[in-house]
Amino acid sequence: MWLIHGSRVVAGAALLMAVMGAMMLTARFTRLISDPNGAIDLRYYVNWAHLWFDRQPVYALLEGPEYPPASMPLLWLLVGWLRFDQARLWWALIDVVALAGLAIGFIRATGAKALAPRAFVAMLLPSMTPTGAAVGNGQLILHVLPILLIALVVLPRRSPGWGRDIVAALLLAFTLVKPTVSVPFFWAACVVYGGVRVVLLAAAAYAGLTLLAAAFQDATLWDLLKACVINGVRQATIAPDVNLQFVLRLIGLHAWMLPASALALGSLGVWTYRHRRQDVWVLLGVAALVARLWTYHRLYDGVLVTLAEVALLRIASRRFWTDGIGVAAGMLLAVNVLIFLFPGPAGPGGTFPRIGFALLIGQAAMTVIDLAFLLYAGSRDPVLPRKQASAA
Repeated sequence: MWLIHGSRVVAGAALLMAVMGAMMLTARFTRLISDPNGAIDLRYYVNWAHLWFDRQPVYALLEGPEYPPASMPLLWLLVGWLRFDQARLWWALIDVVALAGLAIGFIRATGAKALAPRAFVAMLLPSMTPTGAAVGNGQLILHVLPILLIALVVLPRRSPGWGRDIVAALLLAFTLVKPTVSVPFFWAACVVYGGVRVVLLAAAAYAGLTLLAAAFQDATLWDLLKACVINGVRQATIAPDVNLQFVLRLIGLHAWMLPASALALGSLGVWTYRHRRQDVWVLLGVAALVARLWTYHRLYDGVLVTLAEVALLRIASRRFWTDGIGVAAGMLLAVNVLIFLFPGPAGPGGTFPRIGFALLIGQAAMTVIDLAFLLYAGSRDPVLPRKQASAA
């Protein structure tokens, strides 16, 4: 049956995803560029970068950042040299380039050859509800994700040496502009580079950024770090999202929020080391899902799920006709596409808050199911040679 109708199903799905994605992104890019109430997070980034280097106490603001001090020089590199109206156009341009680059990278990673599968893979990211939220808010996730993939998929294929490792370390240090997204991927960095040198270099660069940022504030470094943690905990207690910290807050275990996140991160490290010879996209998919769940996030960071979808597609394409894991991966991918495609009338606090919250619950449940499956498949799937596994 699939041999007869499979290509038509994939083509139809790609067309639906393209239509939904075009409608959503048209509205979200309009919100980013010209809506007076749009680009909310981008406005914060511009203000934080300007105020920080004017020596203003940024963490004491009513909407003070949960981002650590080292993020401020990186935000300045992105938008601190622009007015807000200029930054909106600049951000939109980078988003377009990022979406195109990620689509190309995903197509190469999955090895799709025919037009319909290539279109399907290319539409995975543009059709997702979280992608629209990221664009409309002017969020960082679409800037961080391509850099992570360059550092963890493209550069490891180059000849080993200090030059390659320094470039990779600088890229990884840049992704720490939003550490709640990028930190879990550092376990994968140890694997793909065969050691900790790249991670140590990235840590050194990040320490330098921290000291640079602290030099422009009157408070001590310790007070700055403490303030950003306090702001982060505050955000975690009010964020309308479903993740590990949300669940602990819901059941009254507030004191366990930070220890539980640390435990999740450490467990990811153990799993990654034990499966270090696995397909790099499985490692990245697991890291992405842990990154989505281990700490405070909002809807837009659901973009991370696309890395798991690529891993599912790679598993399905290799094993669909051989055993149940391949079939399960294909079915799971289809459910992912559906549940992340239809946004519902509004998010939490919108016109239909119950529908919006149900959407978040459904997406969170799908993320947990994806994680459980990839953890299982990672222990059962045949190990690929590193060069083949890293192809993208």
